[in-house]
Amino acid sequence: MMKAVLQIAPLECAGCVKKLEDHLSQMNGVISVNVFPQLGKVRMEFDRIKVHVHQLEKTISTLGFQVLSLKN
Repeated sequence: MMKAVLQIAPLECAGCVKKLEDHLSQMNGVISVNVFPQLGKVRMEFDRIKVHVHQLEKTISTLGFQVLSLKN
């Protein structure tokens, strides 16, 4: 298992938080997703054999959120 924290812009909309959590948690290999809207952080635990962190970043970007940085 691997953990990563992605920095995005702070979120003000509860719908945006739900959108991120729903889409990311449905990805194959994702174990847990926690979005911290005021901090603009998305913390995830995932199976790196099933999903790569770059796929998670791409999903976040596709949903309309810019990934600012990554911390493993």
